[in-house]
Amino acid sequence: MTTPIPECNVPECNEDPAKFQELGYCVFRNRLSAEEVARYSQDLNEKIAHDQFEGEPHYYFQLWRKLCCHPQVLDAVRAILGPELILFHSSVFVKQPLDEKRVEWHQDNPYWTAVRGTDVVTAWVALDDVDEENSCMKVIAGSHQGHNVMEMKKIKDMTGAMLSSKVEISPNTESEAVPIVMKAGDVSIHDSFVLHGSDPNMSNRRRAGYTIRYGNALTTEINTEQHTGGEDLALPVYYVCGSGQGLQKTYQDLRAAL
Repeated sequence: MTTPIPECNVPECNEDPAKFQELGYCVFRNRLSAEEVARYSQDLNEKIAHDQFEGEPHYYFQLWRKLCCHPQVLDAVRAILGPELILFHSSVFVKQPLDEKRVEWHQDNPYWTAVRGTDVVTAWVALDDVDEENSCMKVIAGSHQGHNVMEMKKIKDMTGAMLSSKVEISPNTESEAVPIVMKAGDVSIHDSFVLHGSDPNMSNRRRAGYTIRYGNALTTEINTEQHTGGEDLALPVYYVCGSGQGLQKTYQDLRAAL
């Protein structure tokens, strides 16, 4: 059975933060300079070449932690969540040219079992130009409404699948998916309950993005004892923005550290 999705008037690609509550996503243009994109892309290439890249880059590498606290990135997140922000996960997703990896329709929120709250988002920082040709992310606008966890079904054909389960939707709903087309340095933000996914990259161009997970520090609860990265890594929760109102004793304060 396919999951019913609320009807929503879908623009071509939303760039208005005021429409985030309705649509569940927003794109912010030109958040990183060309020089900054080149620096992170070079670091990514070097770490991949030497098999040094880890999950949760913000935890292992100060350079990537700085990107999570970049003023222009935080400015975009503040426009959605407000001024009190915490950082709790991050990851780099790379699809090389002619890469069969695909991400089926899913919500982010069910994967974060230590996180409670609905004021939680993913910021997707484009390190390459991304479009439909090289497998940009697609979203089902409005699918976050109600903040309900949707039923997941096991994927039968695991060829290229990056997840083991998916949310099944109707062909009509899938035809209304919005491609998040961005230039390197743009940032998209999507709600943790909005349906999204991406196809294999059948182009001759790489497609790389850095996903950073933020929450409203006043309304998001994180069980720090259960909050882990890969292989049971005890992962800190970082307080990255605010007046101190949302800073808890179990959080690490990054406001003046970088």
